[in-house]
Amino acid sequence: MENKVLQTLNVREKDKQAIEKFIETLISKFHEDLMTVLIYGSAVKDNYFPGSSDLNIMVVFKTFNSAHLKVISPIVKGFRGRDRISALVLGYNEILDSADVFPIRFLDIKQHHQLLYGTDLFADLVIETRHLRYELERQVRNINMRLRQMYMHSNYTAAELRDMIVSDLSGFTHHMATLLYLFGEEPPVKKEDIIARSAEVFGVDANVLNKIIALKKGGNTPPKSIMEELFDAYLQTVGKIEDMTDKLKIPDGA
Repeated sequence: MENKVLQTLNVREKDKQAIEKFIETLISKFHEDLMTVLIYGSAVKDNYFPGSSDLNIMVVFKTFNSAHLKVISPIVKGFRGRDRISALVLGYNEILDSADVFPIRFLDIKQHHQLLYGTDLFADLVIETRHLRYELERQVRNINMRLRQMYMHSNYTAAELRDMIVSDLSGFTHHMATLLYLFGEEPPVKKEDIIARSAEVFGVDANVLNKIIALKKGGNTPPKSIMEELFDAYLQTVGKIEDMTDKLKIPDGA
């Protein structure tokens, strides 16, 4: 049976067919044990690029144990044979118990997903803002420390400096979107829009981040002196978001 929600997504036809077959196989194997199948990530964010972006599928069971694992493993292996399609498999209680551990990831899924089968378990999922702030600070501090470590172990070439800042951009942009959410904003979806709004709200230099986006899209690597300046400016931007996250006060119980 054709999945009507899947047909509305900007996904290649062969991938739609693979996902539909995957869902049909899950239903036939697990019946009532299967609670939910949803797609999340770039495929539902309008920044999906067929053939290069990942297709992320979440499968949720009422309970999940080793018996389920043995049955679903060969199904997932066959499914992963498709280009850039991956499946995350969870039990229902794992979602409830993990919202405090993976709040940023679960918030992103809650905000950006489409239900393909079963019950929408993320629609009413409660994600506490205090957990978001804790994880956000940890993630941004990790970026800052990782950039320093990579710099110390590099040969300071323009190409290395380019790779350092480009590799972290997607994650950092996502973290700025999370901070916008904590500031009571409805975060944009596209990187350029997140950067523009962050410049307005947090005072970060949008020009610095947009230059890194241009590099990531395949722009020529500037001379070493220019890359050193860009690296320094990016490090300062990360530090600014880190400091703002650290100072953000979340009411008790929020």
